[in-house]
Amino acid sequence: MTLYKRIKRLFQADMHEILDCIEDPEAAVKQALREMTAEAEKDEQTLEELRQGAERLAGEQKSKTETIAETEKQIDAAFLANEENLARTFIKRKLIASRRVLECQRELEQNALEAKRIAERLEERRTKIAAVSEKLALCQAAQKEREVRREKAAFAAVFCHDAVSDEDVELAFIQERNRRKAA
Repeated sequence: MTLYKRIKRLFQADMHEILDCIEDPEAAVKQALREMTAEAEKDEQTLEELRQGAERLAGEQKSKTETIAETEKQIDAAFLANEENLARTFIKRKLIASRRVLECQRELEQNALEAKRIAERLEERRTKIAAVSEKLALCQAAQKEREVRREKAAFAAVFCHDAVSDEDVELAFIQERNRRKAA
């Protein structure tokens, strides 16, 4: 490892340590929760867009299927009238509609796969968010409990005169012993 890389690595480690000391862990966790929630919201929005796209594709597929059925009737009528050029036009329209129906079907399948993938990722994110939120709440409760204990200890140290030092006990002992000897 070159000297430059070693110095760079040492500098980065020191900077990370400094940032760790400066950074408030609770604030960092809250920021991470906000970021995770924003990502989950983006996934929800993407799922909604996919759902709307699927509805649009399904509607288009239904419309093209109806067009194919109507075109079939027109092809039959053209053949009955011995209008081959007209029949060709209708056949072309039918082929175009049939291809679009297949394209819609493929797009719907891709859409469903993408929606499934995103839904799974969203569920994972929601689980992580719930777990981190729960841990944060536990940490906050523990911090609150520590603060209450500190306040009680400070109160006891300042306002409670029940606290007797060893020196006070020794002094009282000597005084009691001397008093009893004198009596």
